[in-house]
Amino acid sequence: MTNLKRIYLLPEAEIADLYARPVFNQNEQQLYFDLNQVELDQLEQFGTVKTKTYFILQLAYFKAMNQFFTFTFDDVRSDVEYVLARFFKKTDPAFDGSIYRKCINQQKQIILNLFGYRDWSVELATGVQAHICELLRYYPKGHDTFRQLLVWLDNQKIVIPTYRSLQDMFTQAFVSEGKRLDELVLSIPGEQQEKLSELVDREEGITKLNILRVDQKNFTYTALCTEVKKALEIAGLYQFSRNFLPTLLLSKNAIRYFADIAEQYAASRLRRLARPQQ
Repeated sequence: MTNLKRIYLLPEAEIADLYARPVFNQNEQQLYFDLNQVELDQLEQFGTVKTKTYFILQLAYFKAMNQFFTFTFDDVRSDVEYVLARFFKKTDPAFDGSIYRKCINQQKQIILNLFGYRDWSVELATGVQAHICELLRYYPKGHDTFRQLLVWLDNQKIVIPTYRSLQDMFTQAFVSEGKRLDELVLSIPGEQQEKLSELVDREEGITKLNILRVDQKNFTYTALCTEVKKALEIAGLYQFSRNFLPTLLLSKNAIRYFADIAEQYAASRLRRLARPQQ
């Protein structure tokens, strides 16, 4: 990735929850360690109780979270005891040495094949980033887009990447989508750009935007005339906007989001923004 600052997506607690290995209670152990015949057949590829136990553990954790986890037998002692008692009629969970990386990867591939999933790879990043750009047009808030992406990855049966990889893709997607919108805004005809700029330019100490923002005071004839005058002054911009906004390919939700931001910004702050963002 370039020197772009990684975008903030989730607080630390949510990151931990997303990537945390499941901790099963007794009912969950019965559920996730229940193997069907196809899974039992795959288990027979492994020759020792140790490798079989590790396969059962990986399989159960994947069933629960659609992710793979790094763990030792000591880390999951309760689950090891349950697996040994249920499948091997053993009670001693002591295993010498660790599982070879090659064996772990072989087990992962078997599990992926069982559930039709694809493990994360850098080759998938371009397509996923493009989908994030599409999601941003419907869910402009990063947190909302993130949640929608998780649903999409699950539907596509893709194992979620690391949080850092997600940050990198989101950061690039926000930049790409921002550039796309900037180019469209800069394509606005000069006459309309000038009228939009006039809304935030000072005029006798107050901007036209601030005047438009003032709520109608009451229903007197004078107040109604004032509102009619304000509406007529921006009628041309309104008609232009009705034709222009659909070209942005943004959802109504996204348009409301950006409108709310503009509503919260003071005219002085809007003037300080770069031209496309005004």
